[in-house]
Amino acid sequence: MLLDVSRLPRRGLWAPDETSTAVDLATVVREMRTTIDQWADDGLIKPHASFGFAAAHNDSLAAGREDWDDPYRFTWFVVGWGTDGDRYVANAVHKLRALLRTGFDTLLLRQGEPGLFDTKVESMEADGTFLWGDFSWGGATVVQIGNLVIL
Repeated sequence: MLLDVSRLPRRGLWAPDETSTAVDLATVVREMRTTIDQWADDGLIKPHASFGFAAAHNDSLAAGREDWDDPYRFTWFVVGWGTDGDRYVANAVHKLRALLRTGFDTLLLRQGEPGLFDTKVESMEADGTFLWGDFSWGGATVVQIGNLVIL
């Protein structure tokens, strides 16, 4: 199976409750571009002209959830920019696959349980496509902010 990044959602609406106005969290990530560029200029992170981010639905780790192998079901939203933006988005979605299947942060998997990565794929194939599987690098984690859980 190939991952088609163009089919992944670009909006991530979230509201803390039924009475609140929804916020597009993808916009929040896109607005971080200036900060990320500044970190690179300051030498805090490696400079890149491209960026990719993916989030899974916040209930994707729920017991019995079986869509870890279907990126079009578990992906909440993606954000990417630059000439390699699609590749970095694909990397992020591939990392989420491993997190959702195992329940472990992918940096922990890489350092302690690399054998738990399944059907490993490269960042991108020579022909520019993205095979479906695990991208066996750190980066997928669970973050909780109040009652919001972001995978």
